[in-house]
Amino acid sequence: MSLRRAATMLGGLCLVAAVGTWAWAQDAGVGDAGAKAPPKTTVQISVRSSPSGATVYHGRKNLGTTPLTVTRKRDSGPLDLVVRRGGYLAVNTRAYTFRDDTVSVQLTPTSKASTLFGYREPLPPDGGVPDAGEDGEDAPE
Repeated sequence: MSLRRAATMLGGLCLVAAVGTWAWAQDAGVGDAGAKAPPKTTVQISVRSSPSGATVYHGRKNLGTTPLTVTRKRDSGPLDLVVRRGGYLAVNTRAYTFRDDTVSVQLTPTSKASTLFGYREPLPPDGGVPDAGEDGEDAPE
């Protein structure tokens, strides 16, 4: 068999494979732009907490208590949330609006705060700085 004839046969086989793939894609609706459903204009952000019953805020706006589902316009920017419950540390989190999403938050009791990485004792009301005397020197202890 000559090289030219082999190349012609190989080209023919490639053409048959390409046409067959195109026909299959048309039957499956893959390549048909009219068959696609339009994208949703809103997204659902689900917020869950453990324990449940925490209040969810977006800025100063109270969105409700967990478990909660919030509807937002698609691609409207990130949603910064604060999840609070009495006796627990507040959690700041962010949800994105490019697709439906679920945000799960594990709340830490205030009694266990010192077990968290990076925890610092809160400063006393005076900021930890002793008062200065009238002449600018430190007050006697």
